[in-house]
Amino acid sequence: MKFKGAILGLGNIALRSHLPTLVKLGSELDLVAGADKAPENRAAFKRMFPHARVYREAEELLAQEELDFVDICTPPSSHLHFILEASCRGYHILCEKPLCTSLEEAEQIEQAIRKAKVVFLPCHQYRYSPQWSSIFQLIKRGEIGDPEFWQVKVERFRANAGNPHWNPDWRTLRSISGGGIVLDHGSHLFYLGRLLFGDPQQMEAKLSCLRHQEYGIEDTAEVNMQHAQGASLMNMTWAAERRHTEQFLRGSAGEIIVTEEELLLRDLQGNLLEVVSWREGMSEDSAHTSWYEQLMQCFLGCMRTGEVDPGPLEEAVCVMRCAHLTYESARTGRAIAYA
Repeated sequence: MKFKGAILGLGNIALRSHLPTLVKLGSELDLVAGADKAPENRAAFKRMFPHARVYREAEELLAQEELDFVDICTPPSSHLHFILEASCRGYHILCEKPLCTSLEEAEQIEQAIRKAKVVFLPCHQYRYSPQWSSIFQLIKRGEIGDPEFWQVKVERFRANAGNPHWNPDWRTLRSISGGGIVLDHGSHLFYLGRLLFGDPQQMEAKLSCLRHQEYGIEDTAEVNMQHAQGASLMNMTWAAERRHTEQFLRGSAGEIIVTEEELLLRDLQGNLLEVVSWREGMSEDSAHTSWYEQLMQCFLGCMRTGEVDPGPLEEAVCVMRCAHLTYESARTGRAIAYA
């Protein structure tokens, strides 16, 4: 059986990651339509999917097409509307991160998807990166014992530019993005911390604008997440001199150090036990096209079985709650309980 789908938004992440992956999965996923306001993006889509129908407005597409799923690649401020429209039609939903722009919107989305009983999967693709696949494998093997503390440092020059044919600065416009680096990159870090240690119990954060005052939103954040089984310390900035990511994970029996090029596994005495290397670093490419295939295979598998797993939706809402509490902690200058 082929599942008929449509993609809403044909900007950078769609053209570089979603569409190439959908081409690979064409034997099971039939992309029949796409929508975007920019004629240049619609033309690029038509070259990749010449038999698909093309719309300027996503609302028109949803009104005209009979689908099994939608892939939402529009900016966050539009996600609530399109998710509600798709879910009420019974369409399964793949949606780019962040889920939306506020916790209130996330709660509306959660209610709608639970009512519709459709498959929902957020694009939390970092879990499928080679780096995190290696980390999870080492944890599963018991190499570091029980994970206890994770520290991650993400450095970027600036916010990634959006598609040049629409609004390349949308990530730095609060009305469209919902926030700064906390929502944009922090969304990935929040679910990774949850995968390591479970739901947070407390959030404490400091936000600042170190370089890009023209953004009007934070370009730098330090977030401390306390969990029942461990702690996460996240440092992220758009004000660095390089693109770089490094991580440290300590467990009861060992530790993992991850740089752009390699992973080092050491025991607690500092003895090197294993080295894993990669061709592509965490910061080499903002699209990370290769990470999407496993994500979409998971989405396809859920549609095949028809089993609605609440886990991905709960994870996406948790991310939005973490972002909300991060902003609240920074505003009040105190730690905030996760509730």
